[in-house]
Amino acid sequence: MKSILMLTTVVLLLALGAGTALAQSGYDLFQKALVKERAVGDVEEALRLYQRIVKEFAGNHALAAKAELRMGLLYDRLGRKVDAQRAYQAVVSQYADQANEARQARAKIVVAAQPRNIKASARTTAGLTAREVWDGNPGWTPAISFDGRHLTYVGSGKALYVRDVLTGESRRLTMVGSARDMEGVTSGPVFSPDGKLVAYGWYDKERTDLRLITLDGAVPRVLNRSDEWTALAPFDWSSDGKQILALARARGQNGTPQIVLVSVADGSVHSLKTLDGDSSPQKMSLSPDGRYIVYDYPARGLAERTAGAGAPFDDRDIFILGADGGHEARLATQNRRPVWTPDGRGVVFGRLRGTVGFWFLRVADGKPQGSPALLTPNIGEGPMPIGFTRNGSFYYKLQSETTELYVAALDLTSGIITDQPATVTQRSDTGGGEWSPDGQSLAFASQRPKAYFEVAEPIIVIRSGQTGEEKELAPALSAFDIRSWSPDSRFLLVHGADKEKRRGFYRVDARTGDVTPLHYDKPGESVSHSRWFPNEKSIVFIGRDSAGQRIGLRDLETGRETELYRPPTAFLLGSCVEVSADGRHLAFYLRDPKARTMWVMVVTTTGESPRELGPRVKYPDVIDHILALTPDGRHVLFSTYDREQEQLGHKVWRIALEGGGPQEIQFPKEVGYFGVASIHPDGKRIAFIADNSKSAVWVRENFVPATPTRKTTASRR
Repeated sequence: MKSILMLTTVVLLLALGAGTALAQSGYDLFQKALVKERAVGDVEEALRLYQRIVKEFAGNHALAAKAELRMGLLYDRLGRKVDAQRAYQAVVSQYADQANEARQARAKIVVAAQPRNIKASARTTAGLTAREVWDGNPGWTPAISFDGRHLTYVGSGKALYVRDVLTGESRRLTMVGSARDMEGVTSGPVFSPDGKLVAYGWYDKERTDLRLITLDGAVPRVLNRSDEWTALAPFDWSSDGKQILALARARGQNGTPQIVLVSVADGSVHSLKTLDGDSSPQKMSLSPDGRYIVYDYPARGLAERTAGAGAPFDDRDIFILGADGGHEARLATQNRRPVWTPDGRGVVFGRLRGTVGFWFLRVADGKPQGSPALLTPNIGEGPMPIGFTRNGSFYYKLQSETTELYVAALDLTSGIITDQPATVTQRSDTGGGEWSPDGQSLAFASQRPKAYFEVAEPIIVIRSGQTGEEKELAPALSAFDIRSWSPDSRFLLVHGADKEKRRGFYRVDARTGDVTPLHYDKPGESVSHSRWFPNEKSIVFIGRDSAGQRIGLRDLETGRETELYRPPTAFLLGSCVEVSADGRHLAFYLRDPKARTMWVMVVTTTGESPRELGPRVKYPDVIDHILALTPDGRHVLFSTYDREQEQLGHKVWRIALEGGGPQEIQFPKEVGYFGVASIHPDGKRIAFIADNSKSAVWVRENFVPATPTRKTTASRR
């Protein structure tokens, strides 16, 4: 009997060991495939390895889903669209429990085109066609012309752009002519029914305009200019082109939003309804016959919406309002961004909770007819309606939110990246990316996924640099940003708020997640950035008090603060400060709002005079972040980007503390946007968080179901 028990135990131990080895070999294969794909460029070998992972490790959903998704992306790159779609469908159907991968795959799935032998009059959900119009960054509120030829959107630098859908050419419409225009904000825009004019809002602290501009980019016509409004944002035109549906907000602390109609003839404003609360509709649409307006708005009052942690923070309902300000009704709940169909038979809107997608509700005489019908299952998270064209084609925007943590080899002597950055983890809402001083761990902030548009739980992820194992910590804080590790690699310094909404510095134990408050903000004082000082007893921070901005050093034991630097009155401190490994140098940047310039500064903690490094960066180029001081203490790394061409990405520079010009460090263009980085203590590796999120414009023809009572010749046969 004892022999049998011993034999059984040995078999179990061998099985467990084999399972561990298999799991490890699976992740090893995945890393090998990433190297083949990104560093070597051997796509076919990478595909072979990914296929092997899917076949041999199908039970490991986390690993298999990643491999299947990478296969789809590679097939897309090779132009093998059928294989790519098959891979994306496999992720969604077989690994739906892997929320991040399933969401990315779902956003890539294209609805099959309608077969040629099906009559166009037989409009069914299965007969929808879908195609991507623009894989770019169309801003938050793009608009489509009624003939489907042009898209207009607010791009980088607050300028208005127009894009030719057929040629793919984008060009700037608004030419900024003054510093005041650059400081203002553009809202809207929307096309006139004939597609010749674009209405958009412009406002600053003193004045608000509603402007009209032609597609040739001529000087815009100011339709309405007032210092009584803080916003006059257009949402739609009437079919006859005589009125513009807009949202207005009166200037003053208690200014509430109003739904208004603006006369195109003389710019006069007619208020239809003052909304209850401080929120604004995300979309408003005027029916083709001009009788009704649909809009979305939070379903509950402000007090209800902000009460209780973990509650959905922006549930919206669809409302209908008579264009004469009379009839009012609620059409649908927990939906957003409604648009009328071109024939006025009903309303299409997006739903972000429950069954995500686009829904259609028939409306007659301002009243709902039946229940909403789902038009687009499995379309992805966060679909945003843009609008219809005259022929019924429906344009919409999809957002793919992906954040990746990269590690790359860095040669500090030459200042170049010596290999292709490798993705070490991929999550949504990732921030930070800090090497521990002992070089063993990477820490970054993330969130545990929940339903879309619900408050997610913030977490800290600590990744082993040797094994790749990730440990999640859930500190008892409502929100936070990781600032730095303690010099002994035992704790993390975070800046945020606890459950009682008290903001300040907090220490988080890297093993247990236990939270210890270090300092709370005081009334009239605030902190925007902080770093652990190398002596383990102090924190250096950027703060604001009654006298303005400052950089200070706070002793954690005594609470005593020492002011290290206060900028001249005309200048402003940037958003971050970095400390050298020996604690002698601090690097940050200054802004001159009047001259619209920025520059890197260095101060010492030994009382030497502050020094300006390198040439000043002049707008539209701006300094985005001081990334790091190199471990040898000889260089500062910082990033810049062009605010008018933000889609071109960031540039990374290094500049010597001894002086001289900056040297660009070449990062691969496909990495995308990033603003934070951490250099390994050995000085040979750099870790950085890159936001590879993208938004794309799609179009679907034959979108809205035909009226059941209307029978075509083909359907009667």
